[in-house]
Amino acid sequence: MNHTNMGAITIDAATDPVTCLSVLPQNLGGFSSKSNCISSQVVRNPPGLGTGKGQKDSERNAHTGILVLSGPTVNPVGKISSVTEQLIRAYFDAFNAHDAEAMLATLSDDVVHVINEGPTEVGIEKFRGFKAHMDDCYREHISDLCVMVNGDRGAAEFTCSGTYLKTDGGLVEAKGQEYAIPAAAFFEVAEGKITRVTSYYSLKGWIEAVSL
Repeated sequence: MNHTNMGAITIDAATDPVTCLSVLPQNLGGFSSKSNCISSQVVRNPPGLGTGKGQKDSERNAHTGILVLSGPTVNPVGKISSVTEQLIRAYFDAFNAHDAEAMLATLSDDVVHVINEGPTEVGIEKFRGFKAHMDDCYREHISDLCVMVNGDRGAAEFTCSGTYLKTDGGLVEAKGQEYAIPAAAFFEVAEGKITRVTSYYSLKGWIEAVSL
């Protein structure tokens, strides 16, 4: 049986799911978590954000903007998912929903972003600018997502399909070309947030796809 101790309170994470918030208005005290909670601060399910049937694995409170992850949860192949996996899937869910703020909510303030064949940028505002630029030039969707996790590190393999909307710098001229390329991303997680995102894909393969 998997228990989490928090002061005088003992929570059975297997039979009594809790909701873990990345940010809370007060510190409920540190604890050593062996459950799928995402930080050292835990509360029972707040109103409207329970873990009932049909509810999304990750939600943002409409009033606070706080990212909420419920644990433990079941991933698409029927296995209990870790917090690292939940965060990675929340990141891609937000990507596919074209919800930049939900995507940013999964990231730490000092997130390290290693851009494919490009520079390394540090900080959530840098990531915000990168995302805005990408959304201006491309309309993309992730499919065939496979997430692999080892503790606080994770990898994702997927297909990135998109439409090239606006010429990006010195790259090929945009004419509404459509493309689908294999890609991967690597993540590190700490204290309930993604602290590193490293992306990989073949720029040469993408250029060939949009030059046909």
